Amino acid sequence: MTTSVISRWFAPPDLSRPDLRRRARALWIVCWPFFTVVTVVLGIGVLVDPHTLPQRATTIISVGVLVTVLHTISRAGRPVLASWILVIGLTVIVTQRAWDTGGIHAPVAVFYALFIVMASVLVGARGGLATAALCVLGAVVLTIGTAREWLITRPGAGSALGAFVFVVLAIGLALVLQTLVTFRSRGEGLGPGALQMFVHD
Repeated sequence: MTTSVISRWFAPPDLSRPDLRRRARALWIVCWPFFTVVTVVLGIGVLVDPHTLPQRATTIISVGVLVTVLHTISRAGRPVLASWILVIGLTVIVTQRAWDTGGIHAPVAVFYALFIVMASVLVGARGGLATAALCVLGAVVLTIGTAREWLITRPGAGSALGAFVFVVLAIGLALVLQTLVTFRSRGEGLGPGALQMFVHD
C-alpha cells in the first residue's frame, strides 16, 4: 500500500486540463532524468577526487530538493510556475557553485546553454530569453568576481575575459538552438517523444 502511494506520487501528474497535463509531463520528463544525471556525474567526480565530497554532495542535495519541490508544485496544478522555478533555480545554483569552485569556466557555459534550451522547451521562447538574460548576468558576476579576486580561481585558469566570451558564445548558440526548437514546435508539436530525445541527448 505504502509503495503504491509513493510510486503514484513520483509518477507524472495526472491533471484535469490537457494543456496542464502536457506541461506537467514535460517537466517530469526533464526534471527526474536531469537529477539522475547530476547525481551520477557528481558521484563519479567524488570517486575521482574524494576531497570534493562536501561540495558535490551539497550540489546533489540542492538539485534534489529543487526537483522535489517542483514536482510538488506541478502536482498541485502549477506546472508552468514549476518550470520557471526550475530553470531560474538551476541557473542560480550553477552560478553559486561556480563562485565557490573557481569562477567562470567551460562547464558553466555548458550548463547555461542546457538551461536555456530547457526553458524554451518547458516555458517557450520567452522563457529561453529570460533564462539567457539571467545566464549573462551570472557570467558578468563571475567575471567581475574573478577580475577583482573576490573568489579563488582554479590553478592554471585562463583569462576571465576569455572565459566570459566563451560563455556568451555558448549562450548565443543556445538561443539559436532555441529558435530551431521553437520553429519545430510550431510546425510539428513537441510531444513527450521529442522531449525524451532532448533529455537523452
